[in-house]
Amino acid sequence: MQETFIELKQRAKALGFADLWVTDASPFADWERAVGARGSAYSLQADPRAVLPSARRVVVLAYPYHDEADVAFPQVGVSAYYLASHRAYNALPALADWLKAQGWQAVARPGLPVKPAALRAGAGRYGRNGLLITEAYGGNTALGLLLTDAELPLNAPSQMEGDDTPLAPECQNCSACVRACPVGALDGTSAVDTARCLRAHMFGDGPAPAQCRETMGNRFLGCDDCRRICPCSIRAKKNDVPAQRLHLTLDALLGPDETRREALEQIEEKVGGNYARPNRALAQAALLAGNSGDARYLPALVPLCESDHVPLREHARWAVEKLRAESLHRCGGLPPYNT
Repeated sequence: MQETFIELKQRAKALGFADLWVTDASPFADWERAVGARGSAYSLQADPRAVLPSARRVVVLAYPYHDEADVAFPQVGVSAYYLASHRAYNALPALADWLKAQGWQAVARPGLPVKPAALRAGAGRYGRNGLLITEAYGGNTALGLLLTDAELPLNAPSQMEGDDTPLAPECQNCSACVRACPVGALDGTSAVDTARCLRAHMFGDGPAPAQCRETMGNRFLGCDDCRRICPCSIRAKKNDVPAQRLHLTLDALLGPDETRREALEQIEEKVGGNYARPNRALAQAALLAGNSGDARYLPALVPLCESDHVPLREHARWAVEKLRAESLHRCGGLPPYNT
């Protein structure tokens, strides 16, 4: 099986993965106890053999990335994580197909808890920001899983069952990420308060809470403050995969049908169709328009105030009210537009 492992690793590297680790296919009991009934809401399985009855190994793969410079309005930001995650997502089936061609069963993206698998496989430990911190790449990796009945050699785990100290050693005397979180969503234990987290309120079923709208700034997808401030991520090895960027602007997202369609096609191609759903993408764009301070977007926003899509309608109304108030404050009158 060592030859199979070496070949799998080489193929993974050719697809952009930096490394892989292997753990056994026993249930993730700690994770199941921790999440309880919420596990079904995540659409995840605690027992790998419920996905593949013959499963023997869970393979954890890390797809590294690095950041480009920050962007400013009218451009909107998309975290480099989502670009890397989409590339990893599309690459995983090729590895599963190769294992199948060798006579093994394999499932790409098997719907198991990814970070607990990575922890158990020895890929790294948790940071106070809730991310998996790898030795080479810090928190700058997108993780993916394969499930197989091939008896690949096991890695030493980062955490044994029942270990109550999963934090990375570098985090013991560091709380930079906790201080950097713009909404106080980190408590320093590696847990993330999703009721506060900015990312949790992007592209959701409901409007973003009023208290976090301005804090989103020009973030279209993702919030990187806790990762980018992390010393482990700052000094991380740079990967060989070229950085990608989505060149998205509010002018395109809130513009005529043609420019909006082109923007959505770019989103679908580089980060996935889930983020290219028109109403949800437009809802996030409307919110960011409210943060732009640019009254040019008012004519595009006003019609959206009557949308049947609740987040879009509420974000547009908030943005219109904010831009009108700012315009009135600046010049003592409102710019010309039709209501």
